[in-house]
Amino acid sequence: MTMPERTITSQSEYRYGFNGQEKSDELDPNGNLTTAMFWQYDSRTGRRWNVDPKTFVSISPYNCLGGNPIYYSDILGDVLKGATESSSNKMLETAKSTMSGDKFSTVRSLISIGDDKKTFKSIDKSKFTKAIEGLNDKEKAIAIGFFRLINEPEIHSFRFIDDKEKFNLTILKEAGWDKDSKTVNYFRNINSDGTPGSFKDGNFFKTEYGGGFNVETYGKDGAINGTYTLLSTTSNKGNGAFADFAKKKHGLNSISTVNEITLHEMFGHGLSMVHGINGKVLKSGPEPGLILNYENAIRAGNLFRQIKGNKLLRDGSRHNPTIMTAESAKSIPEYLTTY
Repeated sequence: MTMPERTITSQSEYRYGFNGQEKSDELDPNGNLTTAMFWQYDSRTGRRWNVDPKTFVSISPYNCLGGNPIYYSDILGDVLKGATESSSNKMLETAKSTMSGDKFSTVRSLISIGDDKKTFKSIDKSKFTKAIEGLNDKEKAIAIGFFRLINEPEIHSFRFIDDKEKFNLTILKEAGWDKDSKTVNYFRNINSDGTPGSFKDGNFFKTEYGGGFNVETYGKDGAINGTYTLLSTTSNKGNGAFADFAKKKHGLNSISTVNEITLHEMFGHGLSMVHGINGKVLKSGPEPGLILNYENAIRAGNLFRQIKGNKLLRDGSRHNPTIMTAESAKSIPEYLTTY
């Protein structure tokens, strides 16, 4: 928003304003309105003044940046964003290796990272619709999952963490955990005198959580505005819930890969939460009271195993309150059938 006596007029007629968006000076010569691919933004109110073409029931069609334009940036008006460049590159690699093979080639070509090297570019819906022609239902479901993460109005942020990387206040702040001292202490090794010690590392995260953890994030209005996901870069090299399940129940050596865990956390837990799908309440861990959708997380991870021809599927052991039937475990979450 322009302020009296504190506004500079560019002599070169610079076209861009807030968040790198192009100014709409023909509508407001004072520079308060900017245009992105999916919105017209008014910096005076922190809201869009056109209705979002991709509305969602829990979020106002005039909401943008999760109600927090200082913390978030969104050049296009919809976000899947890595906390770091390396995390975004890892996600791009994960998406493309998940959808490998000639049948996914056109879908893969639609997924790319923007100029900031962190935010994924929005996918053209008509091109996507054509790209998934010829895929079977489970293949389409995976493609739709990535499409939703990238194109929906919610902000889906993520970070990949390796075994030796320590949790720190930066990571906890990204997840919104820094405001709760109990949560901060949970990720520290507590000293004998009860004071917080050094932060636990990614290996603890991988073995305790199987390589992934997802939480909802909130805007200033208190409404869910997206999700934050932590993912292990070495899930395919270590132990986890699925490895334990496969060994004890089937006598097999089988582990969850980075691809499966990404789908499990972001498609299963993450998209379930922003779509208001109720699940079970977490009673312990860093976020007691958090609502998780166990079943859809298992189904989402199993989608990856199925399209890769792996017949050993998770049934919810060491994850769900109750074991799922084989038919339920291999089914497709309903929100991954439309877009």
